[in-house]
Order: sequence, then structure tokens, then C-alpha cells
Amino acid sequence: MRSFTISTLMVLLIAACNNEKQVQLQFSAEVAGTPLACDRWYAGYDSAGDAQIQVKDFRFFISDLRLINDKNEEIPVQLEQDSVWQFMDIALLDFENGQGECEEKGTARTNSVVRGIVKGSNFKSIVFKLGVPFEWNHVDNVAVPSPLNVGAMFWNWQFGYKFARFDLVTDREDDQKFWFIHLGSTGCHALASGMAPDSACLKTNIPEIRIDNFDVDKDVIVADLGSLLQQLKIGTCMSGPANPFCEELFPRFGLSLASGDCIDGCQGQTLFHKQVLTPLAYTND
Repeated sequence: MRSFTISTLMVLLIAACNNEKQVQLQFSAEVAGTPLACDRWYAGYDSAGDAQIQVKDFRFFISDLRLINDKNEEIPVQLEQDSVWQFMDIALLDFENGQGECEEKGTARTNSVVRGIVKGSNFKSIVFKLGVPFEWNHVDNVAVPSPLNVGAMFWNWQFGYKFARFDLVTDREDDQKFWFIHLGSTGCHALASGMAPDSACLKTNIPEIRIDNFDVDKDVIVADLGSLLQQLKIGTCMSGPANPFCEELFPRFGLSLASGDCIDGCQGQTLFHKQVLTPLAYTND
């Protein structure tokens, strides 16, 4: 016990001497303000608001995490390399627990925390990208560390990772029974699907999310599926540039489907917002 206390104290002292701060950024997942769960139905969806949905999968990658201080300087957060949820500057947030409708593709372990070290203080905003950077997006996913080895989040070498995977089942029938939303890069040219592209994809489809007036110690970042899907017609979107369902959905990620870039800095995104931190509903179990 004494050695643990001394070791912990030394880490804190070293961080203090380097003007560094250890941060634990809390995320949560909701459906229109109600905690997201794999074993319950949520009403009020489809364009007419008369459909119910149930979650089958809810996972997403973030990268390039930065905090903005009172001098408007963007300070990168150095992620803890835990060999499970975080690798390089990439983290996987996972809110499915392998139960209920999530049993087919899911796992029991969940993660709602991003841990790292940042230099400085007086932070007022947080910025991150919803996606995987190009240099790690087209790799052999079985040969890289976790979380990039999670097969359920990978398409193939050519197109790379699903930056966000939101799988739903509805109370409808036929072609509206399932509602799949997979965000990822498109226009990735390679000689074959089993090969990585030589240059960046034509449409990166990586939103940059900025949340202002953010208190690192007191606020939680909420991913609200209900806000993303409100009054949206049921229809699968795999990020295809000619998909009419993607055309309506992409601006809700802050993106232009035509270019794959942010519209006005992705300010129009409806997925993420902040709220004051409450006792954790999710952890990295």
C-alpha cells in the first residue's frame, strides 16, 4: 500500500512540475435524454414519429483530442496507452454490452472514459474528431493493437474503419425492419478491396466536434442518438455518396455528403452536447 501511494504521488508530482494535468473525459450515451440500453424500446422515430427503435450496436472512434484554453490555444491531449480502448491518439467509446439486441455483434465490456495528460490549465472548450486518421484507417486490423483490432468496426483495407456504428432494429417490417448507420470514408481508390489506398480518400467524412464552455472536471460529453435521428426517415446509410438517406443524415453529423467535409465547422451536428457530470452509468468494464 505504501509503495502504491508513493508511486501515485510521484506521477502527480512529475505532472505538476511539467505543468501537466491528468484528465478523465467522461462520455455517456442517450436516446432523447434517456440512458441508452440494448434491452428497451424507444418511441417517436421515423419521419412521422410513429416507429419504435431498439439499439443493436452503439460504438464510435474519436481522435485528435484537444482542449482549448482561455488564450484560445488548442492543446493536444496525450492519450494513455492502455492496449484496450486507446492507441496512439485514437479512442473507442463502446456503449453496447452484449445483452438484449446487442448480443449478436456486441461484447460485455463497455467504455465511456477517455484518459490522458494535457499541458496547461484554464480550459474552456473541447475539440475532437469523430473518426480514425488516414494513417491508421487503412491497415491490417488483425495485426494492430486494440481497439483497432475490433472486427465489428472494420470494413476492409480499402475503405478502413466504421468511425461510428449505430445499428438499430425497429417495430416495422420488410426493408424498414433494420436501421443501420455506419459512418466512414468513401472514394478510397485501391487496386482491390484487400489493399490500402495510396492517397487520402476523396471523402474523409470525419466530423470535427467542438463543445464550448466545457469544464473538464465537471462536464460529460453526451452522444444522443435521439437528437441525431429526430424526424429522420428510417433508412440504412453506409456513407454512400448517392444514398438518399445519407443525404438527410450527414448534415446532422455536421458534414456535406457531396464533399465529405464539415459544413461551417460542423457546427450543425446534433449528436454531441455536454451536461454536468453525474455518477457514471458506464465505465470501461
